[in-house]
Amino acid sequence: MADLDIFMRNSVWEKVVETISHMLGVAGFEKRDERGVRHVWYLFGMEIIAIDDPDLVDDQGIPFSEFSTEVALILHRTEHWEEAEAFRHAFAVLLVLRLRNLIGSSIYMVRNLQQEIKV
Repeated sequence: MADLDIFMRNSVWEKVVETISHMLGVAGFEKRDERGVRHVWYLFGMEIIAIDDPDLVDDQGIPFSEFSTEVALILHRTEHWEEAEAFRHAFAVLLVLRLRNLIGSSIYMVRNLQQEIKV
């Protein structure tokens, strides 16, 4: 199973959290620790984690260092991997489109931190 992440330039943290919470219909919860600020939601066996200032290094031609927000979509164990992966991908595309419309920032969807997925 591949990782799936969404990265945004010049995004407003509160607007990203508000947009995801509105889409999911739940507020989720905030976590603060030595790695920074994150906001977490759970949905149908998927963990959605918004990370403020992800502090990554550019790799595979993707300018990670320029991104202000990362949203990781993590699948947890399920009996139906193919369906769960299809749901995660569809939700990620919808989230990219919604964020692009509301925030207007440059947004990348990336698989395994190596391959950009065009949306």
